[in-house]
Amino acid sequence: MACQPKPWRRLVFLTLSACTIVGTEDDQTAKMRKELIHRAVTDHAKEIRGCYDYELKKDPKTPSGKVSLDWEVDPDGHAQKINVTDAESTLKISTLNKCLIDTFTEINFPPPSKGMDLHIKYPLVFTNEGKK
Repeated sequence: MACQPKPWRRLVFLTLSACTIVGTEDDQTAKMRKELIHRAVTDHAKEIRGCYDYELKKDPKTPSGKVSLDWEVDPDGHAQKINVTDAESTLKISTLNKCLIDTFTEINFPPPSKGMDLHIKYPLVFTNEGKK
C-alpha cells in the first residue's frame, strides 16, 4: 500500500510521492500509519529540500530526479538502517544521499505496533527549478 501524494504548498519543487510499509497490519491501521509517516516527512520538508538545494548551489545544473529511501523504525519511533535504494533512485549524488540520511535520522516516526517490524520505503522526487 502506498501513501497518497499530497499537494505541496510550501516547497513547490519537492514532491513526496509515495511510501510503502512492509509489515502486517489491518488496512485501517496501515492507512493511519502511512498518513502519520507522510506527515512526519512533510514536517521536515524544508530540511529535506535543503539537501537538494545545497547540491544546486554547488552545481546549478544538478538534474531533477528521485532518491528512494528505505529504513526501519525502532520501538521509540526512530529511523534505523536508513539506506538509499540505488536501483530505484535516479539521483546518484553521495553528498545528497548522506544529507538525506542524516535528516531522516532526526525525524520521529510513529512507532510500530507491538511485536511488529516496521520497514518503510519512501521515494523523494526533486525538481531543479531552473529546468522549468
